[in-house]
Amino acid sequence: MHERTATIAAHLNRSIMGGTLPTHEIDQLPKKPVADRILVGNVRAPCRNVDAIRIYCGRKNDSWGLAQSPLANPNPLNGEAHRAQNIADYRPYLRNPKNTIVQAEVQRVLEWLRSGQTVELLCWCAPAKACHCDEVRRYLIELWEAR
Repeated sequence: MHERTATIAAHLNRSIMGGTLPTHEIDQLPKKPVADRILVGNVRAPCRNVDAIRIYCGRKNDSWGLAQSPLANPNPLNGEAHRAQNIADYRPYLRNPKNTIVQAEVQRVLEWLRSGQTVELLCWCAPAKACHCDEVRRYLIELWEAR
């Protein structure tokens, strides 16, 4: 693994494993609307928002040292022509209340948002292509607004 790849993987794994800011720092964060605090980015080039908790949402990637995320799309993409359908097929999987591992991760992200933090959902497609992280973002906003 290259040094840059190892550094990014270490940062992402640290973020995934529950990195949070101390309470006194959370109180100092600006209170932006939730839609502005849920970012979708690319693993290769995360947003430069230093306050964001970066959450890898993809499948296991040994080359980058990334564990599979509970938010990973279980449906492999079978070509660009199927991208929209692939994301549509992910929607019921993400929103299924019986999928307790996914729902636990969604609740964990909502807790970070409740504390005023910004989260960045990372995958390999965004921002150049539609991504299942866009669907995760929509779902988080819906849950936030329904509370």
